[in-house]
Amino acid sequence: MQQAVFYIDLDIDDAFSQATVNARQGESGRKISVSLSQSGKPFSVAESCHGVFAGTRPDGQSFFDDCTVVGESLVCTLSSRITAVPGAVKAELRLYGGEDLLITTPSFAIQVCESAFDEGEIAQGEEASTLTRLINQAQELIDTYGSAQSPENIS
Repeated sequence: MQQAVFYIDLDIDDAFSQATVNARQGESGRKISVSLSQSGKPFSVAESCHGVFAGTRPDGQSFFDDCTVVGESLVCTLSSRITAVPGAVKAELRLYGGEDLLITTPSFAIQVCESAFDEGEIAQGEEASTLTRLINQAQELIDTYGSAQSPENIS
């Protein structure tokens, strides 16, 4: 599957929210690539810097995840923990460098839309027995082939 990436630009001299990203409840794996500027001019991010993706979900739970420096951008990944609750997630990036250097970006929003599908229903519906059976079959195959590949069974 091709990776979905949101591209946003944030000016570190502007204190106000500058971008919104849309996601679905429970979604994970999408990337957010953030280019930084300072007063409208590109802001270079050194590879030696450490980035943190931080914020607060609509239910008040905070999150802190690492992000990576890729070229001149910071790249962070949405996790199902971040998108667990529908509503507006307030997020920011924190860029740490040597000698106690910290630059915090302006906040941006992740608008998490409610999913049309409730995974809780699968666990209780007739699909649950089929899903459980398939999971058990897969585990049996893993156990069978896993023990066949163990060092004592290889000639």
